[in-house]
Amino acid sequence: MYAALGTRPDIAFAVNRLSQYQSNPSTTHLAAAHRVLRYLRGTSHLRLCLGHDDQYEDDLVSFTDADFAGDKDNSVSTSGWAYLLGRGAVSWSSRKQRSVAGDTFGAEYFAANEAVKQLKWLEIFAEQIEHPLNKPVSLHCDNKSAVDASRAPNVKHRTKHVRVHAHSVHESFVNGLVELVRIPGVDNPADVLTKPLPAEAHARHIATLGLVPYRLAKGEC
Repeated sequence: MYAALGTRPDIAFAVNRLSQYQSNPSTTHLAAAHRVLRYLRGTSHLRLCLGHDDQYEDDLVSFTDADFAGDKDNSVSTSGWAYLLGRGAVSWSSRKQRSVAGDTFGAEYFAANEAVKQLKWLEIFAEQIEHPLNKPVSLHCDNKSAVDASRAPNVKHRTKHVRVHAHSVHESFVNGLVELVRIPGVDNPADVLTKPLPAEAHARHIATLGLVPYRLAKGEC
């Protein structure tokens, strides 16, 4: 749990899923936990690094995603979001949503709303350390309907909680805090926070999050 929260976003989804069975684990869950430990041992050369790629310079950027009805027991979706600074993750989350989403838009927009809530906290923190954010912060999402709704929430016929999320994100857009940007799903590193992925996609996304092979600095033993 400590690693998933502090230094290894690549295991956040697995730890989140396993944590749901702490009160009554089975041998299947134990085998899955052992697999996570073997993965950590096999990737012990990876470190979460900031500044290894200057593509985004010092701007805070974020990614959000949701796995629609991914839980086969109750059809609840999983939200995932990550904030990157200096091309490395500084904040991330993989969490089961509190209610069943009726469609992919509802699931994606719930995840976007959770990401915006974190951004509001990061904005306050940045002001306290006298390093204000460059706004609006780009929030990358692979759902076109969610991106469109952030600008003009035409959600009158949606359920109440979806309408609340839509207008909350839209308010942050109007205030200049955030701007949702659509990206292809294959290029969204938040995917690794919401579902198991093939090895190639997993490796590509965790590199985007800043998990790269550790290299000794000059003069370091």
